[in-house]
Amino acid sequence: MAEQPAESRNEAGSITERTDRLLGRRDALRLGAATAAVVAGAGAASTSAAAGIEREGVSFDRVVNAVDDLGMDPNGNDRIDEKLGAAVGDSGTLVEFPAGEYKITQQVRLENRTGIVGVAGDRSKVRFVPPSGKSFQWVNFNNVAGAVLKDFTVDRLDDYDTSVGMGGNIKREFHLINVEYDGWTPSGPQMFASNVTDPDGVAVVDGLYRTGPTEFQRYPKSSLDIWSGRGHQGTLYLRNVEIHNGSESGIYTGKGDGNYIIEDGYFKNVVHTAIRTAGRDSAIRRCTVVMDTEEWNPRNEKVESTYNDGENVQLNRAIWAQTADRRFSGPVIEDCDIIIRNTDQALAGIYINSDTGGAVIKNTRVRVDDGRAIPIYAKNPTDEAGEPLAMELENVSVTGESWDKAAMYFEGRPNSVVRNCCISSPNNNDGILLDNCDGSVVENTNVSVGGRSTTFKNGSVTTSGITSGDSCPLPTLPGSTPSDGTPTDSDGSDGSDGSSDFDLPYRFRVESTGGGKAEYTLTTSGRMLPAADAEGVVENNTVTDSVGPSSGVDSYLYEGYVADFSASGGEYANYYIETADGTHSTAVTPELLSANTLVVKSTGGGKTRYVVSVDGEIVHGGAGLKDTASTQTAAGAVGPTVGMDVFHYTGSITNLSIEGGEYATVKVNDAEIDPAKYEYGSGEEAPTDPATDLPNTLTVKGVGNSATYVVTVSEEIAVSPEETDDLSGNVSTKSAEGAVTDQEDRYVYAGEITDFQLTGDATVLVNGTEIDPADLGDNDELPNTLVIDGERTQAPGVYKVYVTGDIEAAPDLSVANGDDSFDSLEDKVMDGAVVGVVGSGKDGYRFSGSVTRMEINGDAVVNFGG
Repeated sequence: MAEQPAESRNEAGSITERTDRLLGRRDALRLGAATAAVVAGAGAASTSAAAGIEREGVSFDRVVNAVDDLGMDPNGNDRIDEKLGAAVGDSGTLVEFPAGEYKITQQVRLENRTGIVGVAGDRSKVRFVPPSGKSFQWVNFNNVAGAVLKDFTVDRLDDYDTSVGMGGNIKREFHLINVEYDGWTPSGPQMFASNVTDPDGVAVVDGLYRTGPTEFQRYPKSSLDIWSGRGHQGTLYLRNVEIHNGSESGIYTGKGDGNYIIEDGYFKNVVHTAIRTAGRDSAIRRCTVVMDTEEWNPRNEKVESTYNDGENVQLNRAIWAQTADRRFSGPVIEDCDIIIRNTDQALAGIYINSDTGGAVIKNTRVRVDDGRAIPIYAKNPTDEAGEPLAMELENVSVTGESWDKAAMYFEGRPNSVVRNCCISSPNNNDGILLDNCDGSVVENTNVSVGGRSTTFKNGSVTTSGITSGDSCPLPTLPGSTPSDGTPTDSDGSDGSDGSSDFDLPYRFRVESTGGGKAEYTLTTSGRMLPAADAEGVVENNTVTDSVGPSSGVDSYLYEGYVADFSASGGEYANYYIETADGTHSTAVTPELLSANTLVVKSTGGGKTRYVVSVDGEIVHGGAGLKDTASTQTAAGAVGPTVGMDVFHYTGSITNLSIEGGEYATVKVNDAEIDPAKYEYGSGEEAPTDPATDLPNTLTVKGVGNSATYVVTVSEEIAVSPEETDDLSGNVSTKSAEGAVTDQEDRYVYAGEITDFQLTGDATVLVNGTEIDPADLGDNDELPNTLVIDGERTQAPGVYKVYVTGDIEAAPDLSVANGDDSFDSLEDKVMDGAVVGVVGSGKDGYRFSGSVTRMEINGDAVVNFGG
């Protein structure tokens, strides 16, 4: 991508479009008279004395009124270029503009201690307007020492043929404050392009806004909004910048020797990268970045989801640290919020390039739902990367529906630190992936994901205080943005409960019908919060509450779907699943919510369409409320990049037809199924319910004497398809019971065995391995689980785990690969510690207390439960 501004391939001060600044005789006399009056102390009311006037810390010799003193036309008929150029070309002159529309047609160049300031009390009332079809850099900073540009609007007009900008080198004492670019943005000059050339010089941009529509074109016709390059030596503050619909990069900095401090910005749908900078002395603080291709500016008359040649726009990164050959480290990133909803080719929320050293990231929240972006990615460094290479994360939260690789993915970043962080996703996403990061530390961090909690490859990583099950802070949108506007309706609050409908998109509502008290327990797959009309306490995404006996309404906002529900006195209330804004709603019953759940989730790459029929009843379940559902049939689509549809149903699935099934996963009661096995109507025997396609096996084998058993699992249990006897009467959703003498009872199940009671003697096998029945089920004394997984790694992993309580091997959580010699090695379990080797199998343990330290050499995936 471009390193220089689109108008110039040289430094900012080399933009050479010049202006004839000669004035007519009457104009020169008017300016001279105003200046003379100031010096004499007898100027007009709008003209200040010359005794050291100071604005924003810059000292001026004189202040003149553009209309009263300089005779500029505030009605937009006569151009002001010569008069303005002469005024700001005279060192020490500040020009004040009253409300009006001022016609500009060519460049003006600033001299030292000059300024252009609106005095209407509203920036929109002082407007500088070019003729239609003209594109030029209006103000050239001319390596100025002392300048103030404040409280006005530059109008780019509502067309894609007109554009103006500002730029040029700055020496020091520069202030640009509360300036807006209105209208549409084609390819053309940058809003602000500058280097601070004095190593001790400071320039401040505080309030620069562009929110209008954009003509998206490919580089080099695309347009950077804010640029600073290799000639930068001093310090540039970029505060309260707001950019929407950027066509190249919002802020492009990071290759100069100076510093960049970027604070309190708001960036929405900026192509390529919203904020780009590097260097440990540079910082990004309190900025918000939103990436969502379904929320382009509604005023745009062009289709903003595509380039002008029809290919999809690329929202690649929220923050990018990249330096080319400068050997800089990454910046400090603090208290930022990044939200990635829908994109086409997103790479990462925070991306540390291979030519850049490690970054420090603190108190920052990243949410990724698009399935393509890596929330935080540090790429394998090259020789051009500056020191230190290590990443340092503290109090960082990653949440969302779907991301790529892992929430935190570092390559070749030894001695990195992840401390007091939180990762949470209800779906099959991975947590922390450290590859070739020897000497790194992960401590006091929650990892609650459906995929792999931690994966460490090619290096020793030490962990301590790792937990799971906690909910994590979500990114929040500001109540107002720097331009004094607010995010679009889809980004903000619905005004009824103080929660953003983006953060928690669904609502579960309970309405008393009178006649009695309805008490219920609700669990959701993702985060849940009470709305204004609910009083229950939410813990681990579960709440118990009640309505009635005569009236009452409860509402809870959540993400994901209803994972479990039970009610006492359920007949005394009505139940609804809705979108948070109330635009879609469906009535449900306790019977439906406690029966079966079908989830169709896009994995990206294409669109998946489906039709499902049941012999009971089927209704929507949160995600997918806009799709079609009748009493016994539902249809919809997910993809092509993200999307998840959820349904609750009773009875069994009688037909499941899917087109584009390779682009989605399908789960029934949290167990993934193969949809092709359940398509009906091919002339073959009707298939069994996919609820029986469960991953684990349990066999209870009689040894000649009568024995009875009761088993309970955490998710679902069903009769094995290989069972020849009719055991259907033995089974409910999560439990089974029976008796054996000399036969075998076989079951399949998902989740874990939480309780197993055996009276008499029998042989019990889990996944084909004989297990001591006493080892099965929850152990109140050892409530937590730890699984070290080698099935998806390429090399054995040697591990040490230390806990504050007791730890024991869990055979039902372990899988030994008989062909792998490493899996045959005996692991050593000691008092509060275990040392072992995992090859291509799994080593499972149960423990009490918490993990205080974990060391892994080689490859291994670590998953926590409990």
